[in-house]
Amino acid sequence: MSGQFGSWEQLDCLGCGGQARVFKVRTDQGDVLAAKYLDLPPGEETAASAVTEAKLLVGLCHRNIVQFAATRFDPAVGQRLILFTEFIEGQTLRCIINGQPLEQAKIRTYSLQLAEALNYIHTRRPPVIHRDVNCNNVMIRPDDTLKLIDFGLSTCLQPLEDASSACGSTVNSTASSRHQLGTVGFLAPEILYRKEKLGVAQYSAQSDIWAFGCTVYQMATGQAPYYSSQPAVYIYRVVKQGAPQLPKAAYSEELRQFYHGCVCKDRRRRFTAGDLLQHNFLLYRPEELRELRQLVQDYQRQCAEQTQLHAREKQQAAERKRKRIASANAEATRERHRLQIRLAMAQKVAKKAAGKRRREAAQRARERARRSRMQSGTDEDVDLLATAAAEADEAATVEQLTRDLAAAMDTFRRDLLAVELRLSEQLLQLDTEEIAERAAQQLELDTKMLMLKSAEATAKFDKVS
Repeated sequence: MSGQFGSWEQLDCLGCGGQARVFKVRTDQGDVLAAKYLDLPPGEETAASAVTEAKLLVGLCHRNIVQFAATRFDPAVGQRLILFTEFIEGQTLRCIINGQPLEQAKIRTYSLQLAEALNYIHTRRPPVIHRDVNCNNVMIRPDDTLKLIDFGLSTCLQPLEDASSACGSTVNSTASSRHQLGTVGFLAPEILYRKEKLGVAQYSAQSDIWAFGCTVYQMATGQAPYYSSQPAVYIYRVVKQGAPQLPKAAYSEELRQFYHGCVCKDRRRRFTAGDLLQHNFLLYRPEELRELRQLVQDYQRQCAEQTQLHAREKQQAAERKRKRIASANAEATRERHRLQIRLAMAQKVAKKAAGKRRREAAQRARERARRSRMQSGTDEDVDLLATAAAEADEAATVEQLTRDLAAAMDTFRRDLLAVELRLSEQLLQLDTEEIAERAAQQLELDTKMLMLKSAEATAKFDKVS
């Protein structure tokens, strides 16, 4: 949507009022807009003020406020100002209510968006007041997005000349008018009272909040406050009695407090738009809060069950780990004892066999030497000596094999101790069942390798023996 266009074509009339008419138009840029024709009172000062305020409206940008595109003066009528805004598809809030109360969830949805729109314009610098908040000036799109429209009566606030007031505060800022602006049924009592007594209607951000409260009342009951009364009776009842009460049985206490905070007769005690956004009615949803509380309880119960299950699984895993470690240590201890016994037996047998071989070889050598001295002949002596040397070499070979066997058994024992150490380290680092299973498989593989080495050593010893 662009405000840079030269001409426009009227398509349909969207509505007419006492001071304005609204048309659906198409610009020469192809944009479809809404054009509001405002007839201004005569006077250059009035026209200049209207142009200044219109420029401020063009600067408004909020998702819940109609977007202004441009302002023009009607070339045919000099004192007619034209406000171009986005064209909104949807229905007015009054059409949606259609004389029937809305559900509290809908009231909350629309109230939240309208409060955000008012908070935006009231906190501008300078603040802007709408001066005609009512259900006809609130559009609802098909996706339930709210748009505050018809800013033709809005104006910028000026601070009161009071040293005790906060400069720039919307609570102490007013705009006066000789003409009563707004919609009967949504006008604040201070506007009606000052107009009746002093001839001047005094508007403020709090008068917008009163109108907001009347809008909430119409959403809750289907009708505007004191709907059946004549305007004079309405003015009298509002000035004397204040706003009507919401029925207690129909809606929650939060909604009633929210409404009453908007329609206090003393405007200084009314909520601001910022207060409304922080009210429990908009922040907390009792029906959703019950569902949320149930979800939290279910989640806490599931967490407790998961915690207990995890604790049991962790305890079971720790017990399985402890049993595996104990079993592995016991098996390693038994294997070490078996190997030590076999090593001792092998060393004993090897030592005995080597001693026996040495004694037999020495005995045969002595016997042959004795026979050689008793007999004559050089060749026979040479043969005997050769045989004795061969037997001595055999004895040395047996002794070397015995030493090799002992060294092999020592190496085997060291390998066993290394396996036990690696097993202990792995078992200490076990955190999951999968790692424990892999460690057990590795232990089984290492045990098989040790058994194979043991078998090889035993076979070698049997060969030597």
